[in-house]
Amino acid sequence: MAIIPVPFTALWAVGSLWAIYGSQIAKGTFDPTSSLAGIPFLLGSLVLLWMTLMAVCGKVVVRASGDEGSVFVGVGRFGWTRRFRGSEIRTAAPR
Repeated sequence: MAIIPVPFTALWAVGSLWAIYGSQIAKGTFDPTSSLAGIPFLLGSLVLLWMTLMAVCGKVVVRASGDEGSVFVGVGRFGWTRRFRGSEIRTAAPR
């Protein structure tokens, strides 16, 4: 599953961020216009990085104890936990 996202993320993140921010750092200048234009590329790189980490070493853990339970989705200890009560579950289909 990670064969495509790992190299694509590496090329996207390094290429786009170096072209926008690295060139400014190398020249020792600051261009607010290109820095603002680079924000979507920075956010896209962060999303791609999270997706790649989830593909490589992410996990989904479902725990139940009596009527209470939780679902963890993330990488290592970083992620999201949703708690639920088993008695409130009416269907297993996504909303």
